[in-house]
Amino acid sequence: GKKKVFIIDGADDMNEQAQNALLKTLEEPPANSILILLSENIQTLLETIHSRCSRLRFNRLSVEHITGILIEQYGLDQEEALVLARVSEGSLEKAAGAKEYFQNRRERITKISKGLANLADDDQWVGLDREEAIDLLKFVSNWCRDVLLVQSGVNQQSMLINPDYSQQLSDFSGFYDTDRLLNIMGQIHKTMGL
Repeated sequence: GKKKVFIIDGADDMNEQAQNALLKTLEEPPANSILILLSENIQTLLETIHSRCSRLRFNRLSVEHITGILIEQYGLDQEEALVLARVSEGSLEKAAGAKEYFQNRRERITKISKGLANLADDDQWVGLDREEAIDLLKFVSNWCRDVLLVQSGVNQQSMLINPDYSQQLSDFSGFYDTDRLLNIMGQIHKTMGL
């Protein structure tokens, strides 16, 4: 027969009271039903929830797969789709929602190419909410990553997040040594709680 599928997206956002209320349903689910709990951080779910569920891990989508979807279904051009796919961390949702990232990228690259100190002092940080600040920090971290790849002699465009700015990356690589870039990235990851 037919089955009803219930998807609870963001199950890890439920508080303890909500999770306890869900337990009764998990113990005695309605007939012909499937309950799917989506979670990015299963450690926040109660152990009693874990014990009543089967765990399935979904792998991240490849850059190529996301790029193709962004071109075919969202009508993006190749360059924009590729950049968004590379910064999406394997998530189509992040890639599709990151259009603003691409639009702000040129301005950010212009500022960052003048030096990280200029970027740190810039007023673009004023008024950012947490998510926007993390987005900007990820951008700087990705830029430093690309510079490290250029410094190491990796000249494969397919590995760079910003391959269309390879000249700026090369120019920038002369200003910061490897240790300093790694330190900057470490501070960024520490700030973001990674």
